[in-house]
Amino acid sequence: MHNLSPISGIIAVEYRTTFEKFLFPAAFIALLGVILGGVNLYAAPEDLRGFGTALLAVSLPSLLTFVALMFGMSSHYDFDGNTRTLWFRISVFSFSYRLRYASFSDISAFATSGIRNRARIHTWWTYKVVMLLKNGRMISISGARDKSVYAMNRLSEKLAGTVGCVFFNSEPELVAHAPVAGDRPIVEFHDWTTADYFTEFWPDITLSLLFFAAIVAFIVGLVVSLS
Repeated sequence: MHNLSPISGIIAVEYRTTFEKFLFPAAFIALLGVILGGVNLYAAPEDLRGFGTALLAVSLPSLLTFVALMFGMSSHYDFDGNTRTLWFRISVFSFSYRLRYASFSDISAFATSGIRNRARIHTWWTYKVVMLLKNGRMISISGARDKSVYAMNRLSEKLAGTVGCVFFNSEPELVAHAPVAGDRPIVEFHDWTTADYFTEFWPDITLSLLFFAAIVAFIVGLVVSLS
């Protein structure tokens, strides 16, 4: 544990929200809707063409919107050392909006937490910076990155220096949790568990189910339209 004095300036940390993770599957589902709408409009029986028109009217603008957001939307946490405020900033192309997230006095500590990834027999670790608030909530500040735990420890230390709070160094392949918050926080590290898997990857699990449901619905709709 290290205690740092506050410094001035602004540090921006990019963060990918759950909404942004859903943009690609939403665009994919909208694309399936465009294809199915086109089939219903031009190749299906006449009594289904009204459905095809309505589906195209909804799916095509949705597809364009989701694709635009995929390339034009970004989110950041702004640590403003001048006003001692943490802001959450959402940018869509040139438009930007900031929400006040917390005062620096509400922040207890920073640490690095590991995430175990697996694809078939291959396993690897990524790391993210987590922030502990004095009310006991632990927040992910950065997305999972392929950088080493030591590089993420340096980012954690830099953020703690901006805020003027403590940070905890992590070792490789460990997950951070906080049994004690407040003015004298304690952050401990444990091995990866099944609970950590569901906590970390529930959006990915949900996205996989959405993809599967969308493909099944598309195939069923295509069969009904062409039968």
